[in-house]
Amino acid sequence: MLAFIIVFTMLLAAVRRAWMRQTQEAITHMAGTVLATLYLGGLAWFLMALRVKQSARIDRFSGTTTILVMILLVVKGTDIGAYFSGLLMGKHKLIQWLSPKKTWEGLAGGLLFAGCIGALCAQWINPPAYHLEWWKGACFGIIIGGIGQLGDLLESLMKRDAEVKDSGSLIPGFGGVLDVIDSPLLAAPFAYLLFSIF
Repeated sequence: MLAFIIVFTMLLAAVRRAWMRQTQEAITHMAGTVLATLYLGGLAWFLMALRVKQSARIDRFSGTTTILVMILLVVKGTDIGAYFSGLLMGKHKLIQWLSPKKTWEGLAGGLLFAGCIGALCAQWINPPAYHLEWWKGACFGIIIGGIGQLGDLLESLMKRDAEVKDSGSLIPGFGGVLDVIDSPLLAAPFAYLLFSIF
């Protein structure tokens, strides 16, 4: 189904360019359309898949709303931990030309905080049939928090290419919707993979 959606979206984008009789940068526009479909639709699919996931064995992970809350807490907790760690101890810039406010110290603090959140949330994932050990929750938090930070950097890269500061102004203090959901979206497939392993 996902492959069909990607090909169909690409064909629609090609038909639109042909209808407008524009051949310049046709590949760039079609690629951008497919990227947007994959980024917003394909990655969001993993969040839905996590929610409805059913295991054949009772002692394995089955999807609940709690896991979605855990992902959001871990990802946004990383942002909060990174912000305060960077504010207190930040000296070494992570990637100054791309995101000048991010520091290595902030990243380390954010990942540590995400690990703590993951360890705390582990006890609420499918008890009592499925028990997620605290150390697995901590590993989950650190990995998903790190992927979330990569999601922030990826969106910063796209915003610089589009020459905008924020993706919108719908959410005061945060920017647009994409500024808020970029990290959870990118983290979703990795979360699905981790819970398939756990």
